[in-house]
Amino acid sequence: MGIKRDANGNIVISLQKQLAQEYRQLESEPFNQLHSIRKWITFLKSGGIPSRRIRYLVNVVHGISDQLKLMPEAIVSFGVPIEATKRKEIVIEYWRNFLAWFNTAYPQMQKTNTINAYRSFLAAHNINFAHGEGRRYGLSTTPERLGEYKDIMLTPEQIDSINRRLEAEGDWEAWSFITSTCILARGPLRWRP
Repeated sequence: MGIKRDANGNIVISLQKQLAQEYRQLESEPFNQLHSIRKWITFLKSGGIPSRRIRYLVNVVHGISDQLKLMPEAIVSFGVPIEATKRKEIVIEYWRNFLAWFNTAYPQMQKTNTINAYRSFLAAHNINFAHGEGRRYGLSTTPERLGEYKDIMLTPEQIDSINRRLEAEGDWEAWSFITSTCILARGPLRWRP
């Protein structure tokens, strides 16, 4: 089988071969050859994550590792026979140390991508957080996703007034939206778009 060329004489590589080449390139980088990172890359590849995204995620964890002055293996206790609860405590402590630096160095910067990369790395090593558990440790992306409306507060009376108006107008789509997006918080109800 010969080399395929396009109309201009350029060599054509199939998408599958191109992806395989990108993954090989990714895996050949020195940091990515660490055992914990190789395991994570395999985890990400099995989920169909593109090599460009994997490279970005790995760079985030590389930055965390550099800032903490720890190898990624130390962060997840790779190969160390300790119980899962202790491993989780260790990664939380490392995260808090990193977060203290990050919040000082980049006070206005959102942490969503950093949190997602760290949690993905942890998940590849069977360190997971139950729904809502990450919030306690600064490992939740939910507050940042609420955007510019996160501080809007509606009292129960205001919500009742809005609901009555929407019911009177017969706007059931808007009524359903308002009803489903107003959740009970401490005190008044919080509007969550």
